[in-house]
Amino acid sequence: MRFDREHTFQLLQQRNWKALIELFKNNTVYGQIQEDEIAKAVLNAQFIRELIGGDSIKQDPDYVMYLEQFHMLHTGSNFHFTLATQDLAELAEQLILGLRTTQAQSALRYARLYPSLPVSIELIGDFDRTRSKVIDHSQQRTIQVTVNNEVELVDSTISLFKSKQEYNFYRAVREVYSTYLVFPNVAVSALVDFGQIEHFLDQDERSYFFRALVDCVVFDAENSFKPFKMLEIDSIYHDSEKQQTKDRMKDKIMAKAGHTLIRIRVKTSTSEQDLTRLIREVTR
Repeated sequence: MRFDREHTFQLLQQRNWKALIELFKNNTVYGQIQEDEIAKAVLNAQFIRELIGGDSIKQDPDYVMYLEQFHMLHTGSNFHFTLATQDLAELAEQLILGLRTTQAQSALRYARLYPSLPVSIELIGDFDRTRSKVIDHSQQRTIQVTVNNEVELVDSTISLFKSKQEYNFYRAVREVYSTYLVFPNVAVSALVDFGQIEHFLDQDERSYFFRALVDCVVFDAENSFKPFKMLEIDSIYHDSEKQQTKDRMKDKIMAKAGHTLIRIRVKTSTSEQDLTRLIREVTR
């Protein structure tokens, strides 16, 4: 393959950046370009400089790929192409900026290759501040323990229970099933194999399946933690049309999965002892 100046200028006029990069990958053609002072000057001014520092080429969706190709040409041992030190720094900066929002790990990799660039210093600093902190311990040669970094001096956690009634209900279920494991607010998707029942459900029910929770679930730890009792505590909140629709969908999902879902509606103030007695009666 020989260098054709006229054809190359046509590619430049067509803004066919990919084809131009392919020319630079051919060491023979690249050598001929370097010997042609006119072609060398035009390509440097209208292609290389445009790729590294121009604005128009940045609108091309493949812009970052072009930058990576140029970087590969400069660093690859199989290619004769080289960039001036300043051009390489500009290319690396544009590459990091182009990658940081969509391919953060790739951007970080380039930042570490060029750590003195301002954008690299910023990116590496952001990563170091937010990455997990390694904890020293007696088994660190074989086991790594990390904690999240930059923990704020506030407590924004909330209770697992939305009301005292829910908490008392959980305690009552736990009292009745004291030899089992009782968990509150368990995701339906953790209890039921979606693939086995999805053909029974319409689109709204399939969507709700992955959002629904069961108030209390009793698990048998001696039987692979299989759930065997599921209970809901209902309140006035469940009287709304929207919530009743959700309740009907949850009832159907559990029925199609072969599980009974017991709903308990407390109409007046009830003690935890009364709840315990009731749960023992209706579940045993």
